Amino acid sequence: MLHNVIILPHAATHTASLVTKRFFTKMKTGFNFTYTFATGRPYYNFMVDNGTGKYQLKDQGITKPYNSLNFSAEYIPSLGKVKPKAFIVLFASMTNVLGYDAVYGYNYSFSGLEKQPIEPPAKRFYFIGCFISWGVDRTQDAINNNL
Repeated sequence: MLHNVIILPHAATHTASLVTKRFFTKMKTGFNFTYTFATGRPYYNFMVDNGTGKYQLKDQGITKPYNSLNFSAEYIPSLGKVKPKAFIVLFASMTNVLGYDAVYGYNYSFSGLEKQPIEPPAKRFYFIGCFISWGVDRTQDAINNNL
């Protein structure tokens, strides 16, 4: 039998993303920017009360708002070639270009007196890749999907 069930919010109240993509056919290159914003997320610290043995809410609050500007670019060297043997895409991206300090919640000490922010392992993430497809010519698909 359940008693005193409380449902607490755990997600950001508002989120928004702005995405812009532009592909330059003559340069065979595309550039993409994404900005993401979210209001702060609620966080809670439940601890066992030594007297009653029941969980009690000892701390709660809302994290600071989340912001992230991300950038990516792709280069398609086989674009425009007649019957290429392989379709190649060179890709690079960077998340959190401006280095915003994100806080997703808090970890609490055993006593609950100290809290430490839960942050991403790195401020920025970089990715560089090369994608190669052999067989069917997908050049037109790449152009149509990036315009």
